[in-house]
Amino acid sequence: MSWAMKKILSVMISLITLYVPKEYQTRLDNHPSMEKRAEKINLKGWVFNKVVSDASGQEHTWFSMKSEKNDAPTIVLLHGFNTNGSIFFNLKTLSKDYNLIAYNFPDKSAFYKGQLENYNDLIDDFLSDIGLDSVILAGNSVGGSIALKYAGSQTQKRVTHLILLSTNLFGTTEENVKQVNGMADKLLKFPDYKLYYLLIKGREVIDLLEKTRFGEKIPKETIDIKHVDWYRQVLRSLDNYNAQKDAEQVACPVIAFHGSADDMLNVEGAAKIPELIKNAEFHIIKNAGHDLVYTDADRIIDTLSGFLKKS
Repeated sequence: MSWAMKKILSVMISLITLYVPKEYQTRLDNHPSMEKRAEKINLKGWVFNKVVSDASGQEHTWFSMKSEKNDAPTIVLLHGFNTNGSIFFNLKTLSKDYNLIAYNFPDKSAFYKGQLENYNDLIDDFLSDIGLDSVILAGNSVGGSIALKYAGSQTQKRVTHLILLSTNLFGTTEENVKQVNGMADKLLKFPDYKLYYLLIKGREVIDLLEKTRFGEKIPKETIDIKHVDWYRQVLRSLDNYNAQKDAEQVACPVIAFHGSADDMLNVEGAAKIPELIKNAEFHIIKNAGHDLVYTDADRIIDTLSGFLKKS
């Protein structure tokens, strides 16, 4: 993200939050569930699923695409900061050989305690609930850091392959530390209703940045505004987090894809992936942006399939 874009975002955030109607607290209290939001999504053949865990009481939701092969392995896909599982819908041709599960992180959860390892417990709860002992794990953007943490935890033996999409090894470059910590410092100070207002108005900010050519074009259909608890959990989890130790502990085969035109998490930061993860494959997708898994899925599927079959 350029210096000019950062300054514009900072000014816009300050202006937008000067006056926020208190009615946004009521709107936040009545924020629609993922199930309700999913009703407005073009599923493109995917199926929406919901289950309440017997062990934790946590409600888990996900989109699935089942393979015709009875013994097909399962790929579990973890979305990023401001999206949901539908960001992976254009990977559906992988269902020829794999069962696909595009998980929707809960808006609110008792598992959310401000640490990245909280997601390990959440994912374990989900996988146990649906009866999966081993998975191929993929993470997009922030979901990549969550997937990396899970795969790099020595207590986790469920991950056979790790796929990283449009992500960085957070905290391993000076620029990334400033970017992530700056977001946390800027956003966590707001009360819930102001943060919620900012997230809703953020769509207008993105539109303006696109028009002024300071930001990359983001497919509007991929944006999903969650409850503020999700955003607070992400920001607290990544604040002062360094992924190097987790990266060095990953033992399974790893492949990473990153767009050369990614303005959210630049390719220079992503280049740390093959440096710190042993034998990781790293592919730069020319002219692709941050949402390459949605906009350029057809450009990575063959390479991804080949990687999964050979390793």
